[in-house]
Amino acid sequence: MNIVFISKLSGRLSTGPSNSVPKQVNAQAAVDNVFWYNLNYVCRDEWKTGAVPCHTLDEYPDGSISALPEPFNNPDLVVYEGFYEFPFDKTVFELKRKKIPYIIIPRGSMTERAQSQKRLKKIFGNLVFFNSFYRGSAAVHFLTNRERDDSKGFNSSTCVILPNGITARTRSRVAVEHEGIRGVSIGRLDIDHKGLDLLLNAVEIAQDIMREASFCINLYGSSENGSADQLEKDAIEKGITDLVTINPPVFGPDKDKLLENSDLFVITSRYEGHPMSMLEALSYGLPCLATDGSNMRGEVDCAKAGWTSDNSAEGIAASISEICENKSELIERGRNGLELSRMYEWKQIAHRTHDEYERCLN
Repeated sequence: MNIVFISKLSGRLSTGPSNSVPKQVNAQAAVDNVFWYNLNYVCRDEWKTGAVPCHTLDEYPDGSISALPEPFNNPDLVVYEGFYEFPFDKTVFELKRKKIPYIIIPRGSMTERAQSQKRLKKIFGNLVFFNSFYRGSAAVHFLTNRERDDSKGFNSSTCVILPNGITARTRSRVAVEHEGIRGVSIGRLDIDHKGLDLLLNAVEIAQDIMREASFCINLYGSSENGSADQLEKDAIEKGITDLVTINPPVFGPDKDKLLENSDLFVITSRYEGHPMSMLEALSYGLPCLATDGSNMRGEVDCAKAGWTSDNSAEGIAASISEICENKSELIERGRNGLELSRMYEWKQIAHRTHDEYERCLN
């Protein structure tokens, strides 16, 4: 198939799509004939050198499908990476006029929780454009069953459920027993979205057993509207600065080293599409502490790849206590996590994506 992927990525590596979309597009190029059009002027250097280079408005300023080179000016399919992007409207109207099918990957933005964020703005946007955008799609591509179930306001008659992927690793961390438990969380320091207020409250509840077990959690990520300072302040007020530390974002080899030298990945999100950071951590052989909102609680429970909780401080604290009491299980659950991660290798997902997309078009 000739497929055009359309995105509007910021290029900030602290945001999931700026990591997952380029990898998805390049993986799909091994199966289909692919073109990537980022509808702004952002193109990171590494996006220019993949199997599918990123093209922007610098090269194709018209912002239309018909202006793209053949055969992508009349593709078999267009895939929208994201949902709430007004720059998509020109191409959507063009596709409807030319009767070219398109699929939407909302990446969590259709869920009830996401709809409640900036609610009035989204109600207006839905009325003006996005309801029509959604209804005209050949299918909606959800990343997990949970994301589909949580997107009740967008009950598409046709949907595809395929996850994010990861690049197969040539090696994982070597887990050895040692004193203490080194927990790590990597992602934007968005307090509400990532449930960091719940995490700090949970640590406050479980602080005694955490100190006994020498269990500390290091948060790495970019500050969102002063969130890093707020988290520091909250940790001081709760008396847990020895248990939780706030750090700037980490990327590349530094992130690799961090994951290789940690014992547990912590994700307490209230909502996610399909968290790349968690998939990557599993691929390093790290067990996870994951909440309902991670959208992977069921998979982690089934594989015994970590510990899980509902989205409450009390539930997270209970899981922290269980980890402290069962530290000897960290290595085995990490091995289970590594096995679980192998289900999400991009090569396999690209072939499944091709088959599912063809099914939607027939």
